Amino acid sequence: MKRTAVALLLALAGLAGPSITSAADAWPNSGPANRAQRDTERVAAMQQARDALAAELGVAQQERSAGQRANERLRAGIAEANNAVEAARAELAAATADLDDLMAAARQFAGDLHALRQRERIVAANAERDGALSAIASAKRPLTSAELRDTWQFLLRELEAATGSRRLEALPGSDEALLKVGAFAAYNADGFYALNAPDPVRLAAPGAPLPPADATGLVAALIDPSRGASPALLAQRGSAAAYWQRILGASGGIGITIAALGALGFSIVLVQLPALMTARRRMQRIVAGQPGKANPLARLMQAAEKSSDGSALERSLRREVARLERGQPLVGLLVAMAPLLGLLGTVTGLIVTFQTLGLYGGSDPSLMAGGISRALTTTALGLAVAVPLALALALLRSLSAACVRMLETFAASHVDAT
Repeated sequence: MKRTAVALLLALAGLAGPSITSAADAWPNSGPANRAQRDTERVAAMQQARDALAAELGVAQQERSAGQRANERLRAGIAEANNAVEAARAELAAATADLDDLMAAARQFAGDLHALRQRERIVAANAERDGALSAIASAKRPLTSAELRDTWQFLLRELEAATGSRRLEALPGSDEALLKVGAFAAYNADGFYALNAPDPVRLAAPGAPLPPADATGLVAALIDPSRGASPALLAQRGSAAAYWQRILGASGGIGITIAALGALGFSIVLVQLPALMTARRRMQRIVAGQPGKANPLARLMQAAEKSSDGSALERSLRREVARLERGQPLVGLLVAMAPLLGLLGTVTGLIVTFQTLGLYGGSDPSLMAGGISRALTTTALGLAVAVPLALALALLRSLSAACVRMLETFAASHVDAT
């Protein structure tokens, strides 16, 4: 750098040569030979400065090239590190996917096992196991190795219990112990009990003990592969009132609303249908020339006799027509609303079903039975209300239209006569 500074100073001195030359020419001893010498010195100084700058430029270019090579090496190292990171991420994702599948399977097993223990009528009480199963099934975090091991052990224990026999404590209200055989039956001294029924269901006669074992040590006894579902369905067969009570209970608030609207519509039909049939019969007797009273045509004839202008007759006609068609718009509205409410119940039932699928998976169909039952029962209730009401509405409209035609015929003939 010092050489560069000296060269720059010499170059500046060379650039300032004309002024110096002019000053030297002012001296008496200055001549052409001196000026040539000074020019030669200035040229030599400028060449030295140029060579110094060229050398410095070469050093800078070498340093730049070295920096570029170092930058390329760094970029290559970064790219190699990024590739290694991506490979590690892919390997971690593959390992995590397997782990996620394992945890999802463990949660599903825990949920199914917990639901199974909750549904069974006769089961060995174990609050700690039930709590652990519920916590594992509802956990939103990654499961620990201890929880995975506990799920496996719980499943093994239930499988062992389902394939063997053991004695359990007595049912509430009973003093005798039970013999539970696998997952299908439980026996006491009186007979066979169902496992999943709301109350114990005896399929054997009271007091009938188990038959003795044969020569091989086996005992022939009743079992229930449905785990109490079949006896429960048999027990549910009762009166029509009990059946409709179960239907309304399964359909929820929407089903109760449909039933209430149906009761309102049928009450209107039951009131209007006899009134219209009676009014038509009495009006037909008047048209046939027989005396009659307390019917729309008789009241219209009385109004026509009392009034001399057609306005009173027209008002009486409108009043009688409105009385004959009373309640029909509301029945028509109920006919349209009942299927829509049934469709709403279907949608809500499907929503409940899919929420259950999201929480517990689809391994146990009984978990989805509530939502599917609501979807089907509300649709059935909506159609059961809408179809009969539609037929009754058609009958009401037919009867009222016949009566209105007789009234309009009389009013037209009276106006023409006057």
